[in-house]
Amino acid sequence: MRYGVAAGLIILLFFVLTIISWGVNDGFTIEDRSAEDLGMVAVMGTEISHIRHLGSHFNDYQGEIDDKKKISEEERVNRILSEIERRDGLAQFFHPGAYTGDNPLGYKWYLPFYKKHEHLVGLEVFNRADEHPQDRKLWDKLLTRLMPDRPIWAFGNDDNHFSNPDHDYLVSWNIFLLADLTKDEVKEVYKDGRFFVCNKTSKNAPQPPQITKVEVAGRNEKIKIEAENYDDIIWVSEGEKVGSGNYFKVADIYANNYVRAKLLNRGEGGDQGDQGDRGEEGRTLTQPFGIEDGKVVLDPYKEVEWSKIENHKANFHTHTIYSDGSKPPHERIDEYKENEYSILSLTDHATYDPGYLATYPWDEFNKYNFKEISVENSIFYFIYGFLPVSISPLAGNIASTLGELLSYRGLAILIIFLISFIAYIVMGKIKTSLRSLRSPISPISPISPISPRSYGLALSVLRIFIIFLTTFVIIEAVLLSSFVFLFAAQAKILILLAVCIGALIGCFLEDWVTGGTGT
Repeated sequence: MRYGVAAGLIILLFFVLTIISWGVNDGFTIEDRSAEDLGMVAVMGTEISHIRHLGSHFNDYQGEIDDKKKISEEERVNRILSEIERRDGLAQFFHPGAYTGDNPLGYKWYLPFYKKHEHLVGLEVFNRADEHPQDRKLWDKLLTRLMPDRPIWAFGNDDNHFSNPDHDYLVSWNIFLLADLTKDEVKEVYKDGRFFVCNKTSKNAPQPPQITKVEVAGRNEKIKIEAENYDDIIWVSEGEKVGSGNYFKVADIYANNYVRAKLLNRGEGGDQGDQGDRGEEGRTLTQPFGIEDGKVVLDPYKEVEWSKIENHKANFHTHTIYSDGSKPPHERIDEYKENEYSILSLTDHATYDPGYLATYPWDEFNKYNFKEISVENSIFYFIYGFLPVSISPLAGNIASTLGELLSYRGLAILIIFLISFIAYIVMGKIKTSLRSLRSPISPISPISPISPRSYGLALSVLRIFIIFLTTFVIIEAVLLSSFVFLFAAQAKILILLAVCIGALIGCFLEDWVTGGTGT
């Protein structure tokens, strides 16, 4: 075999073995689950990810990619939100701090959407153990400009991808106040803000305080909170502390157009300051109360009959192997059930296959096998069907993503392929230059045991490996960080596969032209 082809096959074999070794686990199965039998409510949802990530709930819409018309991200978000509304769904923005960072003007991007779309009811202010602390700052800036007429409800979600001891999960949740655990009531509470938000700064942090009653008393001038397991209650308006204690008297203490409460259970090492956003502690947030002319004009808990309600843990943002999570959907459900959650939405990243929602309903997981999602991509699922069952779902995701990305990103993949091919040929000049520097003590000198063919093979491997690693670095530094591709891990695999094939064909053509001499 000519050394160019051999070099390409060596790298390609290394690549395939890497994928397989990455994906091996102790047996993979998909099982159905009955939410009713588990005493849970399954909320249909997805994470729409080709924009700033958006949680779409209570509907089957997953977004769309319009490759024929170049439109701004803002216009695309408006189109997506309009479609969610048309399908009678509700929405919240996920982890906004991932995009705004500490930019004090970052809220301006989000403001128009909340003004325009009433069904966009929420904002994720706790992601995992607190991945983006600036989310609450952004929330306060939005409330300052929209309240009391337009509330935005806070959500705390796990965004759980990997369940392992080194990853903080099951640390952010919502406490829904329900008289009956039904899907209709869950949706109503989601929409009206009749819930609290809880967070632990780590898996080992103290449990968040438990609110037992919220009451607006007097002439709507005083807000009183009854709670357990707390060290302090802080009242916040416009992002600043405006009071403390278990009641807030609107007429006596300055607050602009809203106020919200934060309850802290400080553990050892917890922050002793007003904000309490550092250290090991448990935190519980109320939703905002609207204030106007010294009166409470918006009370999200007004309709709660405290003697009749029960607290239900809810999570609206988590992932399975159907996108980029580490567990099959039934194992993820079991995990939350074991941790006393009764409301759960599996929000895998959107696939854009019309009518396909991999992680809903729970009792039809087996119906949506990786090999049966789309006739258009059947060749990839056919190949996947021959893989041993011990190969993890990642292999299935590779097959799925090959089909999806080739459908929507075919031109981009072709360009990557051509760049890899050209890069291999251009790098041949380096090889030629190295050969021109041969000396009596060079590796291919008459007294060297290394043959010219082996020398050429080594240089070909080096060329392909340089292209491979360079592409990998570019993906990590640019593509993934900017969310250019939907499925980060699978897109990475697809791109690197295109690189390998492009470089391999470069090897083959070089051998064909030079007759195997590599000159």
